Amino acid sequence: MKYCVLVQISKNTVFFWYQLQGTPFEPLAQKEGNELPLYFYAKGNEFIIGSFAKDRYLNGNISAFGNYFSIITDPTKFFSLYGNQKPIKYLLYYAVEQYLSFFINSVIYETGTIEEYRGSLPLRFIFSSDIEHKEKILVENLFKESGYDNVESISYSEFSLTFLKENKIINGEKPVLLLTGINGDLYIELFKDNYISPTSQEVLEGHGEDPRTKIMAKLIYDDAIAFTRLSLNERIEIDHLMPYAKQFLDQDIAIPKGDVTLSDGSTCYVKIKLKELNDLLVYYAGEDKIFKSIDTLLSKNGLNANQVQYLLNGESINTKYFSDRLKKKYNNVIRVPDNAHNETLKASFKSIEDSGYCLTTSTNDINSQKPEIKKPPLPPCCQSNDKKGIPVKPKVPEIKKVSSPPIPPPLKKPTETKQQTISSKPKLPPLPPPFPSKITNK
Repeated sequence: MKYCVLVQISKNTVFFWYQLQGTPFEPLAQKEGNELPLYFYAKGNEFIIGSFAKDRYLNGNISAFGNYFSIITDPTKFFSLYGNQKPIKYLLYYAVEQYLSFFINSVIYETGTIEEYRGSLPLRFIFSSDIEHKEKILVENLFKESGYDNVESISYSEFSLTFLKENKIINGEKPVLLLTGINGDLYIELFKDNYISPTSQEVLEGHGEDPRTKIMAKLIYDDAIAFTRLSLNERIEIDHLMPYAKQFLDQDIAIPKGDVTLSDGSTCYVKIKLKELNDLLVYYAGEDKIFKSIDTLLSKNGLNANQVQYLLNGESINTKYFSDRLKKKYNNVIRVPDNAHNETLKASFKSIEDSGYCLTTSTNDINSQKPEIKKPPLPPCCQSNDKKGIPVKPKVPEIKKVSSPPIPPPLKKPTETKQQTISSKPKLPPLPPPFPSKITNK
């Protein structure tokens, strides 16, 4: 049986997907599902990723960790697991291996441990626009250095924009300016020469969402606090109320209303006058900043506004409100259809399946960008036994018991990776232990 696991990562969220050859892709879901906030909790023999860890992090628990990509390169930061101090970068490693172990034992019903599959398991990463190039390299190499030979990243934009072009939603002959809202920030990416990676990119902090949403969340907060007389952290509470704000806006009535549950669990009835929101919108100056950033980026790349297609991506800005505001200055503003994400993932998995679940360079997001990174030796499933390149069926490794839990090796720089010949078996570094049964996802 052939298969693949795909991990989709942004700075605050991680998704897990899988596909068995010949079948549609599926969410790789444990108790909390396949979409989790990127927070970690590690104490004793317990390792948890997701909402449980996020709650403890926000409450100041020293065994909980957030802002992973801000601390990943800090050599002074460690977490404790199995009684050992481990570099902070291995938080993501253990989280992904937890899901891979679940996949092996509960999806393909194999009885082996994760160590037996590291050398050949097809593992693919999709990185969101908010992940920097150097961070992509670090994550990919984190797994390569720990024995995952069949691992690489793929370009989400390549499959997404290709789908839109093939369905005549965008014109393949014109440059695309992709505007994506991620965690409240606006990522502006110009695709001029190809769809694999942007030619140019700008980031506008705090402008990656419909401005009405945050204003509405603040109005809900004010009304709720006036009613309950509670003393709650305003910033945390407004973030918590954002989903309610979107629901109130969707009511599209003069006085949106309904029950809301605050972060402490208390519930209250709230009603807002839409006129209050419209009055506050008069002071919103974000549009001018967005227009200026777009014009500057286009000018640097020798383009004028009429030569480009403006593509709104992500539910936070892919709204009628944002589209209408953008159309005041630009022509050819296009909203990404709701099915685009699902179709993009479908195309990604089809490409992986068509490659025989082996490494490829055609859709490798990281290797398509500079600086070039030396490719690791091919895994056994990608080696050939003749000139036609027919894949050789990988040998089933002998199951061995691990006598003691070794600590993962330090991450080497990409330029120090040694090449091995295809005919030789890669020598793997010491690897972390399999997860104990107590490691759970809550």
